[in-house]
Amino acid sequence: MKRVLLVNDSMFQSIIMKDSLSEMGFKVEVTDEYDAIELTKSFKPDIVVVNYIMKEIRGDQLISLIKLEHPEIKCILSSSSAIDRRNTLTQKIDEFLHIPAETDELTHMFNKYLDE
Repeated sequence: MKRVLLVNDSMFQSIIMKDSLSEMGFKVEVTDEYDAIELTKSFKPDIVVVNYIMKEIRGDQLISLIKLEHPEIKCILSSSSAIDRRNTLTQKIDEFLHIPAETDELTHMFNKYLDE
């Protein structure tokens, strides 16, 4: 079973996405930016979905830190606002996701990782 770590300071958004991904067959854990690095080590996710704007760090910066130690993890940057990709560390980001996402969009984006 593939593992997904959701990093978001909005628990409401995380719970909605967790339910959708769990129904798709993923094992999902939720955390905030403060515990993301530690949980990445212990949970060993295949995919990490990181919210772009959080209290202490931007999601693309957190993704860069995760990729330093775990380059094999697929990292998705999510936001409810438009993301100006020119202002992000795009070389570390595998996908961009606008939330809230429709179930079809999540299914299309995440199903390709089920087979890897």
